[in-house]
Amino acid sequence: METIEYLAARASLFKYLSLGFSPPGTISFPELFAHLREACASLPPGHRELLAPILETEIPQWSEEDYGRLFGPGGVVSIYETEYDPLVAVRKGHELADLLGFYTAFGFKLRGDRHELPDHLAVELEFMSLLLVKLLYARQRGMEEAQEVTYTAIASFLRDHLGRWVEAFAEGVEQAQASLGVRTLARLLRAFVKEECRLFEVDLIVIAGGGRTEEEMACPFATECK
Repeated sequence: METIEYLAARASLFKYLSLGFSPPGTISFPELFAHLREACASLPPGHRELLAPILETEIPQWSEEDYGRLFGPGGVVSIYETEYDPLVAVRKGHELADLLGFYTAFGFKLRGDRHELPDHLAVELEFMSLLLVKLLYARQRGMEEAQEVTYTAIASFLRDHLGRWVEAFAEGVEQAQASLGVRTLARLLRAFVKEECRLFEVDLIVIAGGGRTEEEMACPFATECK
């Protein structure tokens, strides 16, 4: 049975993964992985058995230079969902608008001090954390309609956004000879999102491969992204 404690642990794991894929400075890697292990210990058995072995490795700190080489402008791995879409030139505006629609519907606002685009991995992970917190809140208070709406939104967001591209992202991190900590985070992300999709009975059409395009990353919704 999906308990309140399980929901809280899954929300925490999404939140800490979001911090892990944010630019360095907010939290140290050793501290981050300590929090991830703590959250993992409170996950449902199926999640825990899958994810706990990934977190057994001792993780060193990493630097802003590592992050920039991988995910910064001109980096070797894109951290933006729309860059994994083979039809990005046609669909990017629509995908960003769809993401902003999800965020607006659930009162999720992009932080003005971070200037991140709506399709940044850390933003999508933080939004998933928020949805699970809202589902937890509705369940605690017996708000059946709110539970149904939030549950449907989670399944839709996994199907239409986060679940579609994390596989290609994780493969890119592996191929880029990233540091141990980043590779471990990517493996954890891939396994966790896959398990969430199974839990929410989401049938995915996964984006295969992907990476940076030569198209300039300009958000057509600049006022909302700042």
